[in-house]
Amino acid sequence: PYLNEAVGTYFLAAGRTGRDFATFAAACADAQVNAKIICLQNDYERHLLQYNDHSNIEIIANAAEQSYLYDQLTPVMAKARAICIPLFSYKSHLAGLTSLTDALALGKPVLMTRNNFIDIDIEKEGIGFWIEAEDKEGWKKALKRLEDAELCKAMGEKALALAKQGWNIELFSDEILESIKG
Repeated sequence: PYLNEAVGTYFLAAGRTGRDFATFAAACADAQVNAKIICLQNDYERHLLQYNDHSNIEIIANAAEQSYLYDQLTPVMAKARAICIPLFSYKSHLAGLTSLTDALALGKPVLMTRNNFIDIDIEKEGIGFWIEAEDKEGWKKALKRLEDAELCKAMGEKALALAKQGWNIELFSDEILESIKG
């Protein structure tokens, strides 16, 4: 019910773990694209206060994880132009997988900071672009590329096809069952 085939009007960055919202917000401000950031209050207070006066950036800050539930987030994601996953540089753990999975399920292009713990190549799959950690210019370039509505639509279609092909609960369950059987 949340799949939205229209190309959205804003770039969405939402999440908790390891998000570099400041670099993303700076790139959106410089690129003059519409963005929505959904974050925790402490991330807002530490990194995003200076973006209050930017009319193209909407920030929703929540005091606790429970104050913005998934059923509220899903329709916002469905209306986004792309799902953006700006991360700090990580050498030791996974971050951003839930947002990536959401993008696939909703048929949205992905802009994501490169994370070696993500085992899907979003560029090779044709569903998005990698950006290096803390690379404001890289974010600006990627945001500008996705101003192309036809490119967004094509990437979104590939993302949804990938979700149906190999990133779904039925296939995951089958793989777990096969692993248990040995």
